[in-house]
Formats: sequence, structure tokens, C-alpha cells
Amino acid sequence: MHEEANKEKIEKFIVFVNDLTTKVFYEKLKCNGEYLYQNGACYEFVNIIKRYFEIDNILINKEYSHCAFEYKNDYYDSMGIIKNKENYFIATEEDILYMVDQFGGHLFSYHICETIIDEISHIEKIPYLPSKFYKTKKLIK
Repeated sequence: MHEEANKEKIEKFIVFVNDLTTKVFYEKLKCNGEYLYQNGACYEFVNIIKRYFEIDNILINKEYSHCAFEYKNDYYDSMGIIKNKENYFIATEEDILYMVDQFGGHLFSYHICETIIDEISHIEKIPYLPSKFYKTKKLIK
């Protein structure tokens, strides 16, 4: 039961990040968050999620064209749960360097990850974030 609640939380947080990204970047980029994270900013998306949830692994697809993450034995990206798990494998350090270098270069100037994390930091409480996040946040202040 607890694991299902965690999966529901991360799925809601994915939608939240997509919606927040749309709100923050739509005027500049003329696309919604979900589309942005499917077309060049997938590694930024994984880094946003990784900031708030303890993901199991960063993943890359067989074509080296998209990344995702593993959480509680399921694979996710900005569209939610990924059904075709066989198309992904755990990214090595070399793969991560490739992603940093190759994914979303045209988007670097927008500082997507940093901007969204900053926006989230100004929100008092997001109900689907892990409760330990708020305990840690209080210690930081």
C-alpha cells in the first residue's frame, strides 16, 4: 500500500512539474512542459525529479535520444509511466556525460532545471512531495 502511495505521489508531481513549466516558460518557448521535456529537455526533467524524490536510476533509451528515470521498479518520463521498459537501460557515467553534452543544447540559456527548482522553493507546501523533503527544508532554513 505504501509503495502505491509513493507511485501516486510521483505521478502527481510529474503533472505538477509539467504544468509549472508550462506556466513559467510557455511565453518564451511556445510549448507546454510535457512537450518540452519530450523534445530536448528530458535530462533537465530527470534532474528536477531527482531533487525531490530518491530515484533508483537515470535511464537512457537504446537510440541515445531520450532519458528517463526508474522509481520503485517503474520507468518514468514527463509523460508518466513508461510501458516499453525494454527500450531503456541504466545510464552509465559516460551516458550521463553524453546527455549533458547532447540533450537540449539550444535550451541551456533558459536554465530550465534551476528556474523550476527556484519556483518550487517559493511554494509553501506541495502535498505530494515526500514528507522528509519538508523536514530537510526546515533544517536548511
